[in-house]
Amino acid sequence: MIYSYPDTLLEKWVEWSEGFLSVKLNNNTNDLNTILGTTGSDNPSRANEFYNIGCLNHPLTTSSIAYDNLRLDKAIQSDFGYLCFLISKTKIANPSTKIDNAFNAICSLCLIQQYEEFKNGILSLNSILFYLIEKFPLPNNFDEKHYLRYLSAAMFCELNTDKEKLFASIQTNSVPTLQIIDRDTKSPRATFNSSNDIKLAIDGKVSLTGIVYEKGSTFFIGNPKDQIPRGLFFSAYSQYKDLLKDCYEIEISNPSTNPFLPVFQKSPNTNIILLVNSILKNSNNNHKYLDLMKSLQEGCVEAIKFLNWDNFQEQSIATLNTIFYGAPGTGKSHKVENILKAISDGKKERITFHPEFDNASFVGGYKPISELNPTTGVDEIKYKFVPQTFINIYVNAWKDLDSKYYLAIEEINRGNCAEIFGELFQLLDRNSNYSISPSKELREHLQKELGIEHEGIKGGKMKLPNNLILMATMNTSDQSLFPMDSAFKRRWAWEYVPINYDELNDDGSSNESFNYIVKIDDLKGFKWIDFIKEINSEIKSNSNLGMDKCIGNYFIKANNNEIEIEELINKTVFYLWNDVFKDEENGVFPENVTYEDFFPIKTKGIENLNRIIENLQIPTVTL
Repeated sequence: MIYSYPDTLLEKWVEWSEGFLSVKLNNNTNDLNTILGTTGSDNPSRANEFYNIGCLNHPLTTSSIAYDNLRLDKAIQSDFGYLCFLISKTKIANPSTKIDNAFNAICSLCLIQQYEEFKNGILSLNSILFYLIEKFPLPNNFDEKHYLRYLSAAMFCELNTDKEKLFASIQTNSVPTLQIIDRDTKSPRATFNSSNDIKLAIDGKVSLTGIVYEKGSTFFIGNPKDQIPRGLFFSAYSQYKDLLKDCYEIEISNPSTNPFLPVFQKSPNTNIILLVNSILKNSNNNHKYLDLMKSLQEGCVEAIKFLNWDNFQEQSIATLNTIFYGAPGTGKSHKVENILKAISDGKKERITFHPEFDNASFVGGYKPISELNPTTGVDEIKYKFVPQTFINIYVNAWKDLDSKYYLAIEEINRGNCAEIFGELFQLLDRNSNYSISPSKELREHLQKELGIEHEGIKGGKMKLPNNLILMATMNTSDQSLFPMDSAFKRRWAWEYVPINYDELNDDGSSNESFNYIVKIDDLKGFKWIDFIKEINSEIKSNSNLGMDKCIGNYFIKANNNEIEIEELINKTVFYLWNDVFKDEENGVFPENVTYEDFFPIKTKGIENLNRIIENLQIPTVTL
């Protein structure tokens, strides 16, 4: 069973694929124990999940061939893993109908690999739930996702308490008795003998919180209150229901020799796509599998075009425009700063977009200036074209083609990019010789600075030089006032800056935040990395929030690796209360506690902070 939403899991796969899985390991420091983490990390379980859905050719452990392959600079990602990377990377940056269809097809292939073992056989979780859907049909005019969430919750309760009884019902084709079972008391909250019983439980708002195997239905179906995030089953079922039903019928009709056994008990180097194809090719409804494969094919073509991977020269040019994006505090600006710190001041510019920033602020325009009249000797106000940041660095880059010039844009999604760039956004398409005709005053300015026949304004046309590199940062938690359109987004390469809970970064460098300590008082504190890990776990578990609201490693600046309690409460606790949990049920803030209850900080602040770390079970350290 995969204990993640497919979006979250495959976003992590993109991060790994672009991180240490693509880097040659070093025997001394960069071994898998260091990267995956031996304690307090969910990376080992992630590694198992990636193997269990077919993204890895080998289990990712230090005792397996996977370690040797990485040490020898050999890829261990499977063909299916590369396909998952391609579709998921594009889905993050530029979702579309074809990409969504391909993503749902991936979810289908991941789903049919999830299984449950019984004494007398093995069945996929997909087939078990389809059997229950058959025996507990959906009532008319009833929300399907809500219904399936309750049905699957009962299924996972039974699998955890008396799965052999459930398997016996499947073998005898009888209607099983299902129960929603309380995790602590082990007593039933509801019993299902018919579809109407499930309907009554839903109408009676029987809680699915705190039940046996709670994570099962959560990650299998998703949150019934919203369409996003969707669980693994529902993502696949929403589009490929008929195909999944075919898989169920094939399994049920061959109980003693389940054709899907090689899928469940895969060996290293298994090609999951070819294996599933060999099982379904003789099916009466093989066309449904071909439809799924067509969706994958169309999605891959769309992704390759979007990422400009259909031409190696175009790919390298596309990276001249890069947006670094992620949750607040992940170090996006720090990443840009590390790139710029070795660049001399005359060859770099850094600006910040905001709602009032416009084309005149970015490119230039007529402005009043004071100019001395040589005849009268008096200063006079005149209007002249005054270039701004973009045009200044554009001119400098064209004048010095042997050097690289950098323009960094902070908070790009806080400005109206369509208005700020105007027609210049066409120049971001570095893969063509497309040029634009600037306004009369801008053309005259460039002709004056560069010369009429210069390549940068030849024929009165502008085009970007390849030595001008554009970088931008985007905080995904901000509610952008002016959303970017797809035409603008596709002209940028997108690089996700993740949250890192481990001691080392993917490139082997030290994760500075790993050693940050929050001081509660002079004697006691706790690790910042433990705090954000538990907080982010709470955020990610709430389907109304998600990764965008998570706290990054550098959300707070530490002084000599110490974070003062005033800084934590004034900045982090305020953010959590005001922007994250204020209108949400959560396991972070104590009941009936508001942000005002943290003041005065030295008394009430410490008291309520201690209650938070106790709720989250964050260990304290002695200072």
